Amino acid sequence: MRLKLLIIFILLLKASVYSQNTNNFWYFGNQAGIYFDNLGAHAATGNLLASEGVASISDGCGLLFYTDGDIIWNANHQIMVNGSGIGGKCSAFSKSSSSQSALIVRQPASNSIFYVFTTDCTEDNLVDGLRYSVVDTSMNNGLGQVVLKNQPLLGLAEEKITAAKHSNGCDIWIISHKYTTNEFYSYLITGSGINTTPVISSTGQIHDSLNPNYINARGYLKASPNGQMLINVNPDGAYSWAVTTLPELFNFDKLTGNVSSNFVFPADTQHWWGPYTSWTIPFYGATFSPDNSKLYLSSGFYGPNLYQFNLNAGTTTDIVASKTLLSPFPFAQVPENIPVSLVNAPDGKIYVAQRWKGYLGTINNPNALGAACNYNESSFNLAPGTENDWGGLPNFFEDYINPKSLSANFAFLQATTNSSVQFTDNSVDATGYYWNFGDGGTSTLQNPVHTYANTGYYNVSLSISGTSCDVDKICKTVYVEPKLGVNETGNVVNFDISPNPFTNEITINIAPTKDLMLELYTAVGDKLKTIDISNKKQSVIQLRELTPGVYFIQLRSKEFTIRKKIIKQ
Repeated sequence: MRLKLLIIFILLLKASVYSQNTNNFWYFGNQAGIYFDNLGAHAATGNLLASEGVASISDGCGLLFYTDGDIIWNANHQIMVNGSGIGGKCSAFSKSSSSQSALIVRQPASNSIFYVFTTDCTEDNLVDGLRYSVVDTSMNNGLGQVVLKNQPLLGLAEEKITAAKHSNGCDIWIISHKYTTNEFYSYLITGSGINTTPVISSTGQIHDSLNPNYINARGYLKASPNGQMLINVNPDGAYSWAVTTLPELFNFDKLTGNVSSNFVFPADTQHWWGPYTSWTIPFYGATFSPDNSKLYLSSGFYGPNLYQFNLNAGTTTDIVASKTLLSPFPFAQVPENIPVSLVNAPDGKIYVAQRWKGYLGTINNPNALGAACNYNESSFNLAPGTENDWGGLPNFFEDYINPKSLSANFAFLQATTNSSVQFTDNSVDATGYYWNFGDGGTSTLQNPVHTYANTGYYNVSLSISGTSCDVDKICKTVYVEPKLGVNETGNVVNFDISPNPFTNEITINIAPTKDLMLELYTAVGDKLKTIDISNKKQSVIQLRELTPGVYFIQLRSKEFTIRKKIIKQ
C-alpha cells in the first residue's frame, strides 16, 4: 500500500501576475463580491451592505478581512472581535456612504499587523474625520482582532484616502485632503508603527462650498501604482456654488511625502448629459492604468461619462487633447449604465462599478491607448441577488498590483518509516522564514523537519520576508497516513477544481482515469456522496444542497488517492 502525501493548494496563483495575493478578494455593494485566482475572476457573496466605499485584504492563504468603514468582517464573514464601530460610520445613512470609507495597509515587514484607515461622510459633516484602527490577524486562531480602535488623525478630512510606497521601498505614506483648504496630509507608516505628525502640503485648488448647508468633499483621491502621481476629483464641482470644480493632477515626492500641483483638467464642453447641460460635467471615480501611462475618470452617479487620458502624450495641452470618451455617445436621457468606481484588479483589468446594477464593466487592456483599451460596460455578472448599490468598489493600496519578485512556495516529503516530514523551501528572494505546521509546532529554519504525533490533516503555512520589507505567505494542507512499513514514496496527482470557493457547482478537470471515483466529505470526515467519474476529462458536480462551509473532495482509483479542500459560499 502506498504512503500517500496529499497536497491541497489554497489559491495557487501566478506570482508574476497576482503579486502577494493582497487584493484577490473583494466585497462591496449589497452583499456582492469577487475573488480572483489563476482561472480568472469569480462572483462571490459577502455580508456587508455599502453604498460607496469599502476595503478588503487577503494573502496567499485566502481572505483575511473586509470592512465598510464601520464594521470589520473576518475570513468566516463574521464580525471580527472588537470589529464594530471603527470610525467610518455614516450616521445619516443606514449604509456606509463615504467615497473612500476605508483603506487597509499591512505594517511594513509584518505578516499579521494591519492598519485600517477610515473617513466620515459629508452628510455627517465629516465630524469623525480621518481615523485609524489596528488589526492583528494572528489572534483568535487567525481570524483576527481589532487591538486599537478609532485613533484620530485629521479633523475635517474629506471622503478621500490613498497610499503610496516610500522611496526606500519599505515604508508607506497615507495621504488625505482637508476640507475648506488646499492642504494634503501625508502620514508615514514604518515597521515601528505610524507617525501621527503629518507632512502638510498646501497646493492646488481649495475644496470648499459657498453653500453652508452642503459640503463639497466627495470623490476619489488615487495614487498611481508607482506612487509618483495623485489625482484628486470632486464631483460636487458640478454645482454652481462649489468652490472647486475640476479634477487635478499632482506630483508626489515619495521621499518627503510632499505634494505639488501639476495641472488642472479643463471642463468638458462636448459630452453633456441630461441635467448637466448648463453645468460643468462632474467627475467622481478615478484610477491610473497599471503601467502609470493612462488616467481614467468617471462621472460617477452624476452621469454616464467615462474618459481616458494619455499621460505620456507630452505637454499638458497634449494630455488634455488625448481625451477619449469611452462611454457610448450620445447619451440616452436615462442612461443604461452609470460608471462610478474604477479599480485595478489582480488580472490586469480595471473593473468599473455600474450604479445599481448586478454586473460590472471592465477595461480589459487599460495600458492601451484610446478605444484599444477595450471598455465593456457589462462584462462581469455578480452573484444572483447582489448588486453594486451606488457603485462603490474596494479601495486598495495601488502598490499591491505591482509584480513582486518575493514569492512563497514549498514542497514536502514524509519519511517512509515514521511520521516525520521534510519541508523544503522553494520560495523566491526570501531571507526570513516562519513555518506553522498546523499542530502547534513552528520553525524559523529554511528547510525544517517536523514530526507529527498523530496522523490526519494539517494546515501548514510558510510566511517569508525579503530585503524590501515585503512579505508573502502560502498555505498547503498535508494529509499524513499511518506508517505501514511499506518502503514507498508519496504519490501526488494534480487535478483542478473551479470555482473554489463555489456557490452551486464545481468543475473538475483531470486526465481521464479508469475506475475513478469522486467522494465528498465534510470537514470532520463524514462521507456525503460517491460519484463515478471514470474516463472523464471534465466533470460538473452539482452541490447546491450543501450548506456554506469547508468540504473535501477525494478522487480515488486503483493507482492513487488524493484530496482537495473546497469552500461552499
